[in-house]
Amino acid sequence: MLQALDEQHDLLIFDAPASSQCSDGLHVAAHCGLAVLIAQRNVSSLPRLLQLSQGLGDLGVRVAGTVLRES
Repeated sequence: MLQALDEQHDLLIFDAPASSQCSDGLHVAAHCGLAVLIAQRNVSSLPRLLQLSQGLGDLGVRVAGTVLRES
């Protein structure tokens, strides 16, 4: 199914649960090859974001950037 969608569209965006809640996002990202991290102001820590980015890199996933949410 994903291959068919990929052939029909230039860009596919998948939303996955927070990595602090479960590892589903890591599995999704591993199949996509590119990820955007979402950080929440006054909640997400820089060390945790760096750890997540490193873990994604270890899976061969490139981090395109990070979005900072206000709430």
